[in-house]
Amino acid sequence: MDFLLESIESIIDRNPLQIARDKSLREAIFLMGKATDKATCVVVIENIQLVGLLAEKDALQWINQEINLETTTIDDILTRSLMTKLWRSPITIQLFQIQNLLQITQLFQQNHTHHLVILDSEDNFLGIITDANFYLLLNSINSVSDQEEKLSEVSLLNNNIDIKNIENLEPKLNTCENYLDTIINNISEGIVILNQSGEIIFANPSAGQMFGLSPPQLMGVSLGIPISLNDLFEMEIIRRNGEIGVGEVQVSQIIWDGNPCYFVSLRDITARKKADNELWQSQERYRLLAEAVPNLIWLTDSNGMLTEINEHTQEYFGKTLVEMQENSWLQMLHFDDLEMAEQVTLKAESLNQPYSIEYRLRQANGVYRWHLAQALPIWDELQQATIWLVSCTDIENIKQTELLVQQKAEQENLIKKITQRIRESLDLNEVLNTTVQEVRRVLQADRVLVYQVFAGGTGAAIAESVGDDWLNVLDIIFPTEVFPEENYERYAQGRIFALNDRENEPVLECLSEFLSEIQVKAKLVVPIVQNNKLWGLIIAHQCANTRQWQDQEINILRQIAIQLAIAIQQSELYEQLQSELKQRWQIEAERQKLDLVVENSSEFMGVADLEGQIIFLNRAGQKLVGIESKKNIQLLTLLDFFQPEDHSFIQNKMLPIVFREGHWEGEFNLWHFQTQNLIPVLCNIFLIKDPKTGQPTHLASVIRDITRIKQAEQDMFNALEKEKELSDLRSRFISMASHEFRTPLTIISSSTEIVETYHKRLSDEKKQQHFKRIKSSIKHMTELLEDVLTISRAEAEIHTFNPQPLDLLIFCRDLIAELQLSSHKQMIIFNIQENEEINSEQAFITPIDPKLLRQIFTNLLSNALKYSPAESTINFNFSVRESNLIFEVKDQGIGIPPEDLNQLFTAFHRAANTGNIQGTGLGLAIIKKCVDLHQGEIQVHSILNEGTSFIVSIPKFFPEK
Repeated sequence: MDFLLESIESIIDRNPLQIARDKSLREAIFLMGKATDKATCVVVIENIQLVGLLAEKDALQWINQEINLETTTIDDILTRSLMTKLWRSPITIQLFQIQNLLQITQLFQQNHTHHLVILDSEDNFLGIITDANFYLLLNSINSVSDQEEKLSEVSLLNNNIDIKNIENLEPKLNTCENYLDTIINNISEGIVILNQSGEIIFANPSAGQMFGLSPPQLMGVSLGIPISLNDLFEMEIIRRNGEIGVGEVQVSQIIWDGNPCYFVSLRDITARKKADNELWQSQERYRLLAEAVPNLIWLTDSNGMLTEINEHTQEYFGKTLVEMQENSWLQMLHFDDLEMAEQVTLKAESLNQPYSIEYRLRQANGVYRWHLAQALPIWDELQQATIWLVSCTDIENIKQTELLVQQKAEQENLIKKITQRIRESLDLNEVLNTTVQEVRRVLQADRVLVYQVFAGGTGAAIAESVGDDWLNVLDIIFPTEVFPEENYERYAQGRIFALNDRENEPVLECLSEFLSEIQVKAKLVVPIVQNNKLWGLIIAHQCANTRQWQDQEINILRQIAIQLAIAIQQSELYEQLQSELKQRWQIEAERQKLDLVVENSSEFMGVADLEGQIIFLNRAGQKLVGIESKKNIQLLTLLDFFQPEDHSFIQNKMLPIVFREGHWEGEFNLWHFQTQNLIPVLCNIFLIKDPKTGQPTHLASVIRDITRIKQAEQDMFNALEKEKELSDLRSRFISMASHEFRTPLTIISSSTEIVETYHKRLSDEKKQQHFKRIKSSIKHMTELLEDVLTISRAEAEIHTFNPQPLDLLIFCRDLIAELQLSSHKQMIIFNIQENEEINSEQAFITPIDPKLLRQIFTNLLSNALKYSPAESTINFNFSVRESNLIFEVKDQGIGIPPEDLNQLFTAFHRAANTGNIQGTGLGLAIIKKCVDLHQGEIQVHSILNEGTSFIVSIPKFFPEK
């Protein structure tokens, strides 16, 4: 066994060609083809473990599969599933497992392989045995001329065999010879023995197959090859069928049957030669492609010297390869890009990795253009150094586009920033100062200012941003002659003035002198127009040099001028609003005083609706007519305060005059409810009108006891005039506030006042009742505010649509249960129209926005409950039709008048038949916005006094945004 292992170890190649995972197939072929010992494989080894083995025969398979040898890496072959058919795991065996030569022969033959990987006991890589080396080992053992020499050699190689017992070795040698015969007759490599005359005296079957003849037919045939011992060379093989192949031949001298002969090893390399030829053709195609593409392509060594260039490169630089080899290729770069390019290339060379970089290359005409350079490291033909294949793509137009996009983005950011500043600040000075600073930064101007035109033709700079090297013009008075008033109209019509060169363009002498004084060589002027009048100018100055103003720069100032006009108007409106608010605060203070006066006045003051039903009477009125309790007031009508014989006059004359003329004044007798006495009074009855529609809403009366008021008649007249004025103001104020807020505020105010005043006398139950009223009112106000905020967000498109998987059946049932808790007078019934897609017993999950969906059906079901009679039924139906989810809410309520249907989803609109039922008119508007966000539709069908049906259709699936 020691003899066997020593023999095997002698043919192990412990340093085969190695290649890294990231190398290309082309480099693998290049390594095998250029190796001095004609290596037939390369291995991938990581951490002394064998990862893979790629044989020379695989090259043909790669090419036949039309694999791109340049871009496909070794890692692709070893790991990608698509490439497994191009690679097979190598055959391995541990060294100590080798029992005999036949075992190795069977591994070669059964697995049809030319390489056997040898591992140690821990499966670490030791080396490779090729079939050629193995068969040479067998040949050397078989070439011993006689048995004594064999025994002698074997005894020398095997210390365990004793010379005295040499006869015991003969059976082993016979067995070895049998093994050798089996191996030689079954190996795939051709073996022939030539005598000294060059004639074949032995051939194995594989040699016969290579020539298309049987081994006996080859006997005595001369191969006609030169005898060159131990050299590896190629020869043509003419097969029996006429085909011509290529064989790889190696000749060594042996002793055969006691005579010196030649041992010839033949390997059919026809397929490999074909692969080499196809590889050459592929390289030629790559060369033609390099000339055809519009890129600049060159090869450079590690020192930066060019070795090859394509025609486009010569045309671009206007130099031949020889001329360009005078300097490093880095000398063709723009000076500003040189340092960066050197750093990138040095790093890439140290890591031997591809790199990509952008730099400017100088054309033959001296103009620099941007290029995207992509460099790939490859080995030179001698495998001694790395060369770099560089391809440069002209990206000048892309760079120019990027520059324009960047400039446009800066312009948009400037407009956005100024617009945001305008929205955030009502301080005009702050807006103007921010504007001139940002405009100067974006335009890179030396000075930017805002000039305001005052009444009378005067003006001054009111905001300025200027560089440190230039004058500040805020303190300089602009002469009227440099900006005469006759130019105002042209600027008001949108005229823009661009001066590129003060000294070489025709301008007024006085203007040229003034510009020289303030160090201006070029300027751009854009008007700021407010209400079709010239408010002022925004001006950019270039002081260091002349400047050709570009269209985009003019457009920037034009847009800024528009934004400034908005800011100016906003500032003016803010000042006006502040003034109006101050007036309103004063009016409100006066109104509160008036309310105090009305309640505590000694005169009769009352309000009735248009039907004459009394809704308010002050304490003086109660006292005047003898009414003790306010509860009794709402049971009275206007006629109850007058004697029966005056009713006809009131109905037929006085009230028609009031409705026609707005008021009536005259003397009358009031009826005292306790004493039945008549009280002589002076009546003043007038209409209260809605300030928006101008339609009458109430009747108001101020009644004075004539016997006690004569002395204060003039004062009362003034008070009535003031009352009318304040009434109009109050009506305008009330129209701006939602009526829905007043009721909860009143509840909160009254309950708070009661608890605060009588908390010691109130029971806990009474206190809790007041607290519940306060909480309920606050909740109501919060809901109203939420509705207002919701509709505001929807109008401003702030609402976001966030669909997520939702079980609609559980969602609808939970919502119904929640609403049903707040109303026991009506019954909500959930109906499901079952089909193949939906089953009431199973979950129905679909992507939808639960928040928006709750808004839709909470409002629809709440409205149905609100406007439906007690004990009625509300149906909530759900079905799936094609690709839509269909929801229907159907009630038996008051219905909707036909004339209100067109404005039903308008914010704050309420149907005419809602009466005193509370509501803001926001619910259906919110529903419509939520349905729109789902890309759905809503329909309404209604019959007055019979009921209403709302049908909501929502897509099951939403396109990606």
